[in-house]
Amino acid sequence: DILIDQQTVAKPNKIKPQQYESHSNANTSLNAPCSTIFLGNVHASTRSQLEHALQSREGFLRMKISQKEDSLMCWADYQNTNFSANALLQIREMQFTASP
Repeated sequence: DILIDQQTVAKPNKIKPQQYESHSNANTSLNAPCSTIFLGNVHASTRSQLEHALQSREGFLRMKISQKEDSLMCWADYQNTNFSANALLQIREMQFTASP
């Protein structure tokens, strides 16, 4: 199973990034949309599928993957919250096939 950080989920047409520019504002939400997607508990044998799925989305900037035993954790950065939200919505529909 793939766990997806829910705080990056937002409908792209509803995101207003300028609302979250100031971190010093006491009213800033702790769960504000961000341009980074986190995926955890991904089987290591799906690494190439995962890399391709995330890198091929519009607005992709960079990715970091960490592996512990047979499990991957992945952080993918996108140009803005619209791109990360779109990427997240698209990859949620995908199925990654683990190799034996």
